[in-house]
Amino acid sequence: MSPEPGPSSRTTRVSRITRIARTLTAPKLRLAAFILYTVALCLGTHWPRLTIDIGDFHRPDLALHLTAFGGFTILLIASNLLGDWLRPRTVVRAFFVAAVFAAINESTQGIPALGRTVALDDYLANLLGIALATAAVLAITIPFGKQLTAALSPEPASATPPPSPAPAGEVPAQRAEGALLDPATTPTPSLAASVRTFGLITLVSRVLGLARDLVTVRIFGDTAVGSAFAAAFAIPNLFRRLFGEGALAAAFIPEYAALDKNDPRRAQAFASLTVAALALFTGALTVVIELALLAVLLIAGDDPDRALSLRLIMLLIPFMPMVCVAALLGGILQTHHRFAPSAAMPVLLNLCIIAAAIPFLVRTDPAPVTAAYAIGIAALVSGLLQIALALLALRRHVRWQRPDAPALAELRDPVRRTLRRFGPVVLGMGTVQLSALLDTLVAMYPVWVGPTVFGTDYPLDPESNAILFYAQRLYQFPLGVFGIAVATVVFPMLARSAADVRTGTGAFADTLRRGVRLSLFIGVPATVGLLLVAPDLVRVLFRAPEGSDLGFSAAGARRATLVLVCYGLAVWVYSLNQLWTRAFYAQGDTRTPLRVALWTLVANLLLNLILIWPLAEAGLALATALVAMGQTVALSVLLQRKAGWSPWSGGVFASGARTLACSALLAVAVLGVQRLVPWGEDTWATWALRLTGGVVVGLMTYALASAAFRQPELRQLVRK
Repeated sequence: MSPEPGPSSRTTRVSRITRIARTLTAPKLRLAAFILYTVALCLGTHWPRLTIDIGDFHRPDLALHLTAFGGFTILLIASNLLGDWLRPRTVVRAFFVAAVFAAINESTQGIPALGRTVALDDYLANLLGIALATAAVLAITIPFGKQLTAALSPEPASATPPPSPAPAGEVPAQRAEGALLDPATTPTPSLAASVRTFGLITLVSRVLGLARDLVTVRIFGDTAVGSAFAAAFAIPNLFRRLFGEGALAAAFIPEYAALDKNDPRRAQAFASLTVAALALFTGALTVVIELALLAVLLIAGDDPDRALSLRLIMLLIPFMPMVCVAALLGGILQTHHRFAPSAAMPVLLNLCIIAAAIPFLVRTDPAPVTAAYAIGIAALVSGLLQIALALLALRRHVRWQRPDAPALAELRDPVRRTLRRFGPVVLGMGTVQLSALLDTLVAMYPVWVGPTVFGTDYPLDPESNAILFYAQRLYQFPLGVFGIAVATVVFPMLARSAADVRTGTGAFADTLRRGVRLSLFIGVPATVGLLLVAPDLVRVLFRAPEGSDLGFSAAGARRATLVLVCYGLAVWVYSLNQLWTRAFYAQGDTRTPLRVALWTLVANLLLNLILIWPLAEAGLALATALVAMGQTVALSVLLQRKAGWSPWSGGVFASGARTLACSALLAVAVLGVQRLVPWGEDTWATWALRLTGGVVVGLMTYALASAAFRQPELRQLVRK
């Protein structure tokens, strides 16, 4: 009988395994693997007349495309060609490099001698594989990057002497593993750096969201099933934006930031109490909504489209409490200047939905109704994963506890202030979301009620909500990546500096003005560019391929283009409204945005009911844009009156004028590409080339013009 290995033998075994892992992850070996894989990938994708046929999967090669380019992306990240492979910014760079390589790889397959063809589905599969690989690596590097770096780094030549014990009464510079970070000694990133981090991670998330929409629109198209799915998906997301990352977060973050600054232990008890209360409230609300929907289904569920819509809503309502809690946990992370994990949480939702939708996309019969249920279940799974990711990222910042009676007594005042703010904030900060809900209610009238109103034909049809939903996703892309990023990063900074709001020259005024300049610098060209490329953008992303029913019809694409143009008129306005509203909340003022929001919602509803008759679903989009413009004017004027100084001063006007000039040059460049270049036939390839040319030339023109005008915002966003 052999003796059991002792501690020394186990230590030797662990050391041997560590050395093997370091050898396998050596930079030269990773680089060689990337080069060999790239050569093999190019040979495989360009092999003459290579075809694959497996069973009833009409495009089995799409799965190979997805896997092959996902592997290419992972090896590109690991090769260290773009920087340290365990840093999130290296992963984001790899995403764009791999996307460009995929485009070149696909386009060169059109060489006649190869006997191959260039296909949209192939490139979308390549892009999806790249996005999935990027998201997977980000999910590892964001929470575990530092630990992996330490574990895989070469052993030091000589051991570092242990630090001397700290004198009595002093706090050690570095705490033991698992201890909480000291907010007083935690470095605070700059506004531009935080916006860049949040924006880059959100960009990856939005690209994945766009891939999710491309997959689902191919399955549902502009049909009644698409409208039902869009409505069911929009309702829990409305609660997420209002309760999780919207109203409750806006009411909670100022109190939590103040407590964390002065008494971290009390702040942890406050966070534990708030998260538990939100989970109980939204859970109870879920039960009430489910019972109400069940009653409606039993009473008025005879129509198939109506019954499908109600069942999908019932399936997705449990997603609401999970995603609300995850969003509030993200707000806590942002208070601790941890923007990357909260921005990465939607990545999990997109990955789960894509994974559930792909099997229906590659089969000969997409089965849209079954796909809708499968996607709904995947969304529920993603809610649990988002909570797990947030708790993992918060493990060094918050120790969850059950407050006892004395702790509850100490938290009475912060809880009361949070609750007093919460109600008004629901309307004040959720104007865009509530306006979108009004749009959904008006658009779903033909499905939920019927095709007529008071004996008159209703101007919308069962397909209107699908068209509205997917067009909303396109205008929300730049808003979510940049506009929300600026407002999200600025809010904790404003909350911490709210004491000097009256001076007009302190940190509060400086932060707000820099936020305004960044919002204009990003939002104005986004608006101009979106309006110019809208027709090609909709056709490239949503039009069904020739000879296929997967996607929008030609008429549906034209309707979606008009909706997108109407929404796109106010992209820059939506960004500013987020900023103005948070400036009021940072001062503890929830009544002013509430009053403005009430008038905004009333005006939006009236314009909805008026404009749908001449413009159909585009009238809903135009109403949202018009009332948003009125809201930003009202909020900026009221903020100036309240603070006693102008948020437009301090170089904002000068920066805005330069931004307008650069945007005008962008418009000229894009129009030149669209009008002067002979594009040939009106096909998908033509639309894609024109869209790509317009976007690339527009971005280059705006960047060069900003550099020529010496825009400080450009330097802030690109510098380290």
